[in-house]
Formats: sequence, C-alpha cells, structure tokens
Amino acid sequence: MIRIFFDILNFFRKEKFYAFLFVLNIGVILYSSLAPKDNLYPNVRGREGSEILAQYQRSEAKLQDKIKSAGSIERYLSKRPRIGFLFWIFSILLPALFTAGLILDFLFLSRPRWRRRIHHTFPETTDWKISMIFKVVLLLTAAAFVLSLLLGLLNRFLLPLSSNFFILFHTTVIDFLCLAFMVWAVRGAGGHWKDLGLRIPEGKFFREVLIGWAGYLALLPVFFIVLIGLLILAHWIGYEPPAHPLVYIFLEEEKRSPLLIGCSLFLAAVVGPIFEEFFFRGFCYPILKRKTGVLGAMLITSALFALIHENSFAFWPIFILGMGLVYLYEKRSSLIGPIVLHMTHNAVFIFYFFFAKRIVMQEGSG
Repeated sequence: MIRIFFDILNFFRKEKFYAFLFVLNIGVILYSSLAPKDNLYPNVRGREGSEILAQYQRSEAKLQDKIKSAGSIERYLSKRPRIGFLFWIFSILLPALFTAGLILDFLFLSRPRWRRRIHHTFPETTDWKISMIFKVVLLLTAAAFVLSLLLGLLNRFLLPLSSNFFILFHTTVIDFLCLAFMVWAVRGAGGHWKDLGLRIPEGKFFREVLIGWAGYLALLPVFFIVLIGLLILAHWIGYEPPAHPLVYIFLEEEKRSPLLIGCSLFLAAVVGPIFEEFFFRGFCYPILKRKTGVLGAMLITSALFALIHENSFAFWPIFILGMGLVYLYEKRSSLIGPIVLHMTHNAVFIFYFFFAKRIVMQEGSG
C-alpha cells in the first residue's frame, strides 16, 4: 500500500494534466455535495419520496396484514392456488440451488483434483503500470461531469429529460467511454484490447460458460448467508435499506415506458456486468496484482467493486460476489466465466424482483 501511495505521488508530479484533472474532480465532488438541489441537471438522488415506491410499500404492508389475518402463510396461500403453486416452485428451486452450491463447495474444498481442474493460466504478457488506472479513472470522472453538464443544459433549455432517462443514458455512455479509455491505455502500453481478459482457455467457449454457472452455484450459499444475516440485523435495528436506482425505474416506467424498462433490463443484466468485468477484473486486477500480490489485488478490486454500487447495506454481499468473480478470473485467466457468473447473478435478482413485485402489487392492492 505504501508503494502505491508513492506511485500516486510520482504520477501526479510527472503528469501535470492528470494532476489538474484530479483537482478539478475534487472541486466537482465538493460542488455536487454543497450545491442546491435545483442545479442544471436532473436530480437523480434522494428519490425516497417517490410515489410509486410509497405505493409499493403500502401494498407490501397490506399483504403482510392479510397473511397475519389468515393465521399463517400456508392458510393464506391455500385460498390462492395460483400464487401458492408459484410459491411452491420457488420454495423448492431455491433450496435445490443452495444445496447444489454446498455440494460444489464441499467437492472443491475436499478434492484437490477439482481445484486443479479449474486452474488454467495464460503466460503473463502485460507490463501495465498503476498509472494507467489513474488515467482511466480521472478521464472517466471528468467525462461523467461533462456529460452531466451537457444533459443538464439540454434538460433546461431544449428538451426536458426525466431522471430515469438521465440515469440510463448517462450510465450507458460512461460504460462505453470506460471501455474506450481502457483500450486506449492498453494500446498505449503496447498491448492489445484482447489482453483485457478476452481469452478462451483451450478454445472451449461453452466450457467457460459452464464454469461461470458452476461458480455462481458455488457462490450462492456464502452470498445468501451474508445477505440473510444483514437482513436480520437491519430488521433488528429498524433500518430500511435504500432501494437501488434501477428499482425506481422498474416501478415507475413499467406501464409508462416499456422501451425504457427494456433498456434498463439490458443494461442491468448484460451491459453492466460486461463492462464491470472488463474494468475490475480484466484491467485493474492484473495491474494491482503486480503491486500487492494476488490476495491484495483481490481484496482491493472487490472492495472497490462493492463501493461503486453506493449502498452501504449491500457492501458485504457485493464484496463476496466480487471475490468470487476475481477468484474465477485468477484461476482461468479469462473473463468469459466471470461475465457469465455476473450476468446470471443480476438476471436472477431482476427476475426475483419482478416476481415479488407482481405478487405484492396484486395481492396488496385490494
């Protein structure tokens, strides 16, 4: 860590332009935290007062009252066979997946042969510097501010923009810019864009897909144990975890703008996982591994991966997910498995959200 600190100081001493960008970004962060809410660009935070979210919470409370009045969830479901059947399927599927994950974890920990089978590394050909991360991050944060400013001007003077559209468009553009900056940095270091983890061990693409799915099953028990522990703690202290920004979009735009919902789903289940894997595992991890070793790089990239989701409640579950993703990348030297794992995780949680939302809104509206 001390070496990284001195690397940062030397970087800013040599790279005056990026030192200027750093100061500029600090100024933007301070302004954003102190500026009045009626600034140029749409306010995409502080949306706890959303009417649709309040409606969902009221429906949830009514459903809980109905279950209490019925005496038990079994009695309540017995009068609603369709929902009861779905609940029965879900109650079987989740334990089955959980059990499969435990079996894989047991075999992996107890059978050295299983651990050796997953191991496949490519020769180390990159000599990337930690300054490449600084450059990409500084360029990206500056681009994010400029894009926010441009969208704000467009919103105020030409075309009113909804907060939901702002989030989706801004996130999508920044994702593609991040990839462009990474490719630029890698090519500047004499590398190729395929060095960002786009390798297929033994040329077997579908094997990597299967490894990604197996990795997700193996990760599920740990992930759910941590998540359930946090939910119990939150309930005990009376803490209400904040909703993810995409939850507002899913709730608000489902009937108003199906196209926006479709774009949101594609962004959350496909685009987001791919670009995050490129940045954290394919780009940052190899650089940090040269400085801090395997364990240090795994911990740092997983912590940063959890922090960018800006949800203190979900930090540890996302951190666990990040550790699973980077471990798989370390063992396979390919992003195919981590991308599949990441996409599967997001898709499962999106499916669960819409499944729960439909039941809550339908049963709690009466």
